[in-house]
Amino acid sequence: MYQLAGDVHVKEVYAPSDPNRPVYKYGQVVAPTLIYARSQLTCWKIRAATVAEGAGFIDARPTFRRAAAKAFVHGPRDWNHPNQLGYTVLGTLVAQKIDQKGPDACDDSWE
Repeated sequence: MYQLAGDVHVKEVYAPSDPNRPVYKYGQVVAPTLIYARSQLTCWKIRAATVAEGAGFIDARPTFRRAAAKAFVHGPRDWNHPNQLGYTVLGTLVAQKIDQKGPDACDDSWE
């Protein structure tokens, strides 16, 4: 949801073979184009699975992108989950679409 200015250093977390500790892989560098492509692929897969089961589907990425262009919607204490603004954005979106009949398309555009 954030427009990235350059490559991103990521930490991969793998399912632990020992349930008491996860396994981390550091030093991975990923180009923004690959991150955006994986986001779109993930959206398509989740949409296909939910539609196949007759569930609704909302692509929250465009709404989060608009909000994230103005302020962080994560952090500052926990960058893995939305902050108060992020949850407000998500709750408002769900409330607006609660009666939506068809599934959203996977919209990977940046406004």
